[in-house]
Amino acid sequence: MQPDANSPTDEVATRRTRYPLERGHVRWKLIHELARGEKTRTALAKEYGVTQSAITQFADRHRTRIDEVRADIENEFAGLWIADKRRRIEEYAAEIDLIEEVRAGTVRNMRDVELSKLKAAILRAVADELGQIPARMNVSVNQKVTYVIEGVDPETLR
Repeated sequence: MQPDANSPTDEVATRRTRYPLERGHVRWKLIHELARGEKTRTALAKEYGVTQSAITQFADRHRTRIDEVRADIENEFAGLWIADKRRRIEEYAAEIDLIEEVRAGTVRNMRDVELSKLKAAILRAVADELGQIPARMNVSVNQKVTYVIEGVDPETLR
């Protein structure tokens, strides 16, 4: 059975081959290299197997992120929106809007709901990996606890 030419899987595969610089880890590395400015665009083009024009177009498309990285060059996560707690919270807010649309009956595609669950799991996993989720503590007390209620005589309650 041959896959549908318009299936999401084919679209992703096409994007990966037609736009090799837009792959997650490749995009991140190139953005950081452009921010550092240690290599020429010609050298980067040769290294990434694309034309110098492709590097220039990439730099134009990602100028804001390159500037963010340049401003915080020592931070290995600079320019990654998912590593920014505020931006992840914005994504959660957008997901809440989607939930409200589902409740109102304006969303026709339940696949969006399933993708939202996956997205939430990914956002949480990233926050956990970055150590941005506080550790939960359980406190156990191995002593007798006595409660005193002011103004109430316990003998009258019996």
